[in-house]
Amino acid sequence: MAEFNSPLGLDMSLDEAIAERQQAARANYGGTPAVVDDVGGAPATVGTRVYVGNLSYKTSWQNLKDHFRSAGNVVHAKVMEERPGRSKGCGIV
Repeated sequence: MAEFNSPLGLDMSLDEAIAERQQAARANYGGTPAVVDDVGGAPATVGTRVYVGNLSYKTSWQNLKDHFRSAGNVVHAKVMEERPGRSKGCGIV
C-alpha cells in the first residue's frame, strides 16, 4: 500500500487520504461537491486530478484514460509532451 507523507508530517496510506477527502467533501457539500462556474454562474462538479508518473513513452492519452476507467468515471486524460509526438513520461487524469 502506498504511503502519503503530507507537508505537515502526517503519515497515512493513500486509501486513507482519499477516504478522508471524500468524507470531508460530503460533509462540506451535502454529498454533492459543486462550485459556481465563472461563466454564467452554472454549477460545475468539483473533480480530482491525479498526476501519473513513470509512464512508458509509448503511452497515449487513450491508453491512460482506458486504464483509469477501472477506478471510476474519467473525464479527461492528458499525456505531457516535450514537443508534439514526444512524451515526457507523465500525465494528468
